[in-house]
Amino acid sequence: MLNLKIYKTLKNFDNSRPLRFGMPGHKGNATFCKRFGGANLDVTELTALNLEKVVGDAEFDIADILRAKYAKILTNGSTAGIQCMLHAVKNRGKEIIINRTAHKSVYNALKLCGISPIVADFGFDYGLPNNPTTASTEKLLDTHPKAIGVLYTYPDYFGRTFDIKKISAVLKKRNKLLLIDGAHGGHYAYTDDKPYAGDYADIWVDGVHKTLPALNQGAVLLCSNAELIPSLEKAVDIFCTTSPSYPIMASVEYAVKFMNERGRQEIERVSDSLAELKFKIARSGVTFMEKTDALKLAVDFGSAGICTDTAEKLLIKKGIHAELNDGRYLLFMFSALTKKSEINALARAIVWIAKTVKRTEVFEGKTYSIPERKMPYLLAVSSAVEEVPLSNAVGQIAGENAGLFPPCYPVVTAGEVITDDVIKVLSATNVFGVKNGKIKIVKG
Repeated sequence: MLNLKIYKTLKNFDNSRPLRFGMPGHKGNATFCKRFGGANLDVTELTALNLEKVVGDAEFDIADILRAKYAKILTNGSTAGIQCMLHAVKNRGKEIIINRTAHKSVYNALKLCGISPIVADFGFDYGLPNNPTTASTEKLLDTHPKAIGVLYTYPDYFGRTFDIKKISAVLKKRNKLLLIDGAHGGHYAYTDDKPYAGDYADIWVDGVHKTLPALNQGAVLLCSNAELIPSLEKAVDIFCTTSPSYPIMASVEYAVKFMNERGRQEIERVSDSLAELKFKIARSGVTFMEKTDALKLAVDFGSAGICTDTAEKLLIKKGIHAELNDGRYLLFMFSALTKKSEINALARAIVWIAKTVKRTEVFEGKTYSIPERKMPYLLAVSSAVEEVPLSNAVGQIAGENAGLFPPCYPVVTAGEVITDDVIKVLSATNVFGVKNGKIKIVKG
């Protein structure tokens, strides 16, 4: 008998009938899985199917729905979209402004495209990095007048946003580009909860699978600037597979059209249920992050004196699975397919934890600091490196990015000095850039 380790793990998880409050946005919905879960839909580019035209027609529909001049369905997630957008603009300058909390795919794409990042920090609040402001963006543009523009994350992993309308106006006035990693903002096009990136960006990517009913890796690359479309198409030809998963593509088209037809009412339904949940858990003494979007809930167990790891383990025993545990918050993600009964079950579980767990543990928040840059990013990532134990890395120059996974953004980037604070954060369980307790530093 075949020992299929991956299949067994996935099958056992599904058999446990879990409540999924992470990605992907289809949440294992039975109707969705019946429609897209069969391998019988997995085909290649058969002549009889004329899939090139069919996909092109679907992308035309998606562009129309999302108010874009160009749309490309992606089967390698938002990562492929990030690679394409940066490659498309790489001849417009040698540097671009990004937020430190840009996803690791942004940093990797910058390395591939030879674009130097101007890594911007905006301070911290509630234990998390702040988002860009209009004033800070203007100052960065003043300091770096030759920058291509900015590539910002909108929204961030926790569903927090910034004034994209004002920042867009600042960039347009200076004839600079606004690129948006909208991996977590795919649902914004179907609600008035937050402004949609596509109404302001030159190029953006919607991570459809995160909050919409689509299969993992499904995303859409979009463009509203006609001048950039030819170079964007060349980039798509370079970075996107010639053997795409048509079930993923089909699920992306379904997600966009389903949300266009029913998204607003379904998001309002979920928001109403979440309002009830927030009232119940607040009454039990557990707070949550206020400034998130309609499909995110960051429960602040740490500040309530409840060990977040303990809370997560208790939830898992009840078959409830969060998207993220960062040591203070448990992040829960919802979608248009999340049922009221599931939200009610989550509320009951959180209230039960609040009443059951002894609040004897004092929460000590992570200490974040902005590392000093000693070497340009592109020079650091192309330099010879060596691996050293984390404990021996203080004062050394990072040879590659390292941070928490998820949310998959760096606490130290290549070329910056590794500090005690960085080491403390990287001592967590789920990290990238650290392997077997060792981190890469610039040699010599």
